[in-house]
Amino acid sequence: MNGGVVIRTELGDDGRTRVVELTASAPFAAKLVGDTVHLIGAAAAPLDGDRIVFDLDLAAGTCLTVRSVAATMAWPGRPDAPPSTMDIRARVGDHAVLRWLPEPIVPVRGCRHELRTHVELARTARLVWREEFVLGRANEDPGTLDAYMRVERAGQAVLHQHLAIDGSGAGAHRGAALLGGARATGSLLVVGPGAPEHCATVGEPELRGAVLELEAGGRLASATSTSAAILRRWMDDRERGLTDAPDWVAAPSLPGPTHPDPEGAAR
Repeated sequence: MNGGVVIRTELGDDGRTRVVELTASAPFAAKLVGDTVHLIGAAAAPLDGDRIVFDLDLAAGTCLTVRSVAATMAWPGRPDAPPSTMDIRARVGDHAVLRWLPEPIVPVRGCRHELRTHVELARTARLVWREEFVLGRANEDPGTLDAYMRVERAGQAVLHQHLAIDGSGAGAHRGAALLGGARATGSLLVVGPGAPEHCATVGEPELRGAVLELEAGGRLASATSTSAAILRRWMDDRERGLTDAPDWVAAPSLPGPTHPDPEGAAR
């Protein structure tokens, strides 16, 4: 199965964000509510062999939030099929704000899944990017997951990282230098001029977390936990902290909350 979602924004004459393109094909549907696009799983996917592409293009001065309504399960498929792939490509113009806040990805035992993310930011763009992975279903080992992420601002690398989950049964990812006994891992990346202090002390005995100041600008909060619920609570707290800086997470050129014109969206 080949499918995905395309989102394109423009700045209206009134200074408000307009979603001028919103198209989705199986296994995803998409619904625009206010200034947020909600991704909806419309089929059991991805399976081995599936290719899903998310393509986002935010014009200068626009503001968009993307969420999903449920976790994404990566499923096993035919043994002779290639790994499933999910490509996320995002381009964010000057003074634009992209908030990517989906539910977790769960690599189910036996799956082979690749996640490739590439974000290109203009120099004054702002980004909030959340990633969470739950390692398999309850009482199951995870499948194989390779997650690559690269974020650039004005052509300079801000973050380039790779997470590899070994689903062969050997459990290489369980080493003390990697995830240890963790069943869930996640990160929240904030990039842009004047990025706020968005992370607090860990304070959870079943969670290990750290906050990194990135040399090229921005902050990365990452954590692992033996409990998906504890990780989710920690991630929610980090995300909630951004609401203390509303001027930062709203596009500075907008007069107030965005109300995309539904007649300008192609469905």
